[in-house]
Formats: sequence, C-alpha cells, structure tokens
Amino acid sequence: MPTRIVACPSCGRKARFQEEPYRGHRVLVRCRQCTYEWWVEVGLEADGMSGASPDTALQEARRLARFIVNEIRYYHQDFIQKARTRQEILEELKDDLALAQTHYLSRIPPELRSEGPALFQEALQEILLEGKP
Repeated sequence: MPTRIVACPSCGRKARFQEEPYRGHRVLVRCRQCTYEWWVEVGLEADGMSGASPDTALQEARRLARFIVNEIRYYHQDFIQKARTRQEILEELKDDLALAQTHYLSRIPPELRSEGPALFQEALQEILLEGKP
C-alpha cells in the first residue's frame, strides 16, 4: 500500500501515513512534536493525474488550484480581511502567489500546463479576491 511522507511546515518533523484510504481527499495532519495542523491533498500528484481522462484531469487541476489558493487565503486571512482593494492584496502577496503558481504548474500534467496559468488565475479571482473592488 503506498505511503506518503510529509514534513511539518512548522518544525520540519517528518510523518508517514497510508495514502490509499484518503485518495482524492484532503487530510488534516497533526504534528506529533509541535501539534501544528495542516491540510494535505492526497492523490493529486502529476503522475496520478496523467492517466486520467482529459475532463477528470482538468477537474483535478482546477481543484488543486483552488486548494493552493485556499491555503494562501487561510495563511494570510487577517491581511486579506483588512485589505481594501484587489491591487493591495496582489501587491502584498505577489511573492507567495508566484511561488504557489510555480508549485501548481509543477504538479499538473504536462498536457494541461498551457492552461495552468489561466486555471490558477481563475482560482485567485474566485477565492482570494472575491468581494474586493
């Protein structure tokens, strides 16, 4: 049964869990050392999507984009609530967003990489910038 090793974003301790029961779902992982909790998306690796039908791969790529943007929104929620405009959010988070988009493009199948930036921007508009002028 495939296992996955994840590192705690807070302290770096590595943990292992069985992937199969959670395939296609988000898993809340808690570090045994520092008790930090974070979400892990299981089953959306590029090699896992490459064998899927084009429609399924596209849906999974959209889901991955939304997941990554949601993580950014969660991490910066105080700033986003205080920000008045979309431009203010984009300017403040430009480094994080660039890194997130690079990570996203590395995780989707090669045949979707041409559509990847548009899918990521769609998730930004839908999740991060909603309700901001």
